[in-house]
Amino acid sequence: MKLAKKAISPKRDEKRTPDELFLGLAEHLVHADIELCPNFSFNLLKTDARKDEGQYKNVELSDFWLPPNGVYDEPQRLTNRHDFVGSVVLAAEKLLRRTKRSKTRNARAVFLTATLAKFFEYIWIKNRFDLKAILPEDFGELARALAHGGWHEALMVEERLTNALAARGHELACQLISIGKNHLNNVPEDALGPTIGTNIAAREGAVYRKLILQHYEDRLNPRARAILASEDVPKKGMKRSMLRQTLSMINLLIDLPAPYGVKFLPFANPTNLANKLTKPSGATRNLGAVEAGALLSEGYIGGFIATAET
Repeated sequence: MKLAKKAISPKRDEKRTPDELFLGLAEHLVHADIELCPNFSFNLLKTDARKDEGQYKNVELSDFWLPPNGVYDEPQRLTNRHDFVGSVVLAAEKLLRRTKRSKTRNARAVFLTATLAKFFEYIWIKNRFDLKAILPEDFGELARALAHGGWHEALMVEERLTNALAARGHELACQLISIGKNHLNNVPEDALGPTIGTNIAAREGAVYRKLILQHYEDRLNPRARAILASEDVPKKGMKRSMLRQTLSMINLLIDLPAPYGVKFLPFANPTNLANKLTKPSGATRNLGAVEAGALLSEGYIGGFIATAET
C-alpha cells in the first residue's frame, strides 16, 4: 500500500482544533505499528514485549519546545505548530516503513523525534516560520555547526542561557539546579525547555551547571563549590557516526505529504559529508619532517643495538 499524499485544505484547517489537526494525521499513516493518541502523542508497537508487559512505547510531543526568536519573545510548545508536529509523526512513520522490526527500531524512532525537535528549534531561531521558508544553505550551516560543537553550538544554547541568566539571575538559577538529595548538583528534567525553549536534554545541559551556579546567590553545598572551582566543560562536536545518523534522520523530511516536510533533499550524501566534516576516529596528527626523522633514527638505533646484543 502506498502512502497517500492528500493535501489538507487550509480553509478546513482553520475550523479544526489543534488536537483535531493532530489526530487528522491518521489519514496519512499506513503502517500498522504506529498509532496517534490524544494530547499530541503517538504509540509505537514494541516488537519484543512480553505478553505481560505494555505493548506500546508512547512518545510525547508536548515535551518539546520552540525558543524565543526575532518575532516571539517567549518560548512556546512545538505542538503550537501543526506543520512541525505533523512532520515529526510522518517522518517517524516513514522510518518504520523503511526499517525491519527489531529491538532497536523504537529507539531509532525516539532518536528521530528528538533530532527533528532540535532541528525545528534550529530553524525557529533563524526566523524560519514554516517549512517552505527553509533554505538549502540552512542545512549546510547546520551540518558544519554539528561537526564543530554539536547541538550546543547549532542551537546557541550557551549564548541563550547566558542572556537569560543575566536578565533573571538567581530566580532562574533556582529553577535550573535541582533541590533535594542532589541539591545544587544536577539540572532537573524539564527545566531548560520552559525557561529558554530548548530541546537539549537535562543530561546534555549538565555542562552548564557552572554557568548556572555563578548566578545562584544562596548558600552553596560542597558539590556546588567544587563545580564552580572546576574547569569549564568544552562543547564537543559530533563524532562521525553520530553526525551521519543525525543528517540521515533529517533527510526523512523529504517527500512527506503536503503541507509537511521539505521539497528538496537536505543532505545529498550524509556519509560523505560526515566524513568530510569530522576527523577519522582514533586518528593522530601528521608528523613533521623532524619528528619523523627522529622516530626513524630511534628505531634504527634500537634495532642496531638489539642485533649487536644477540
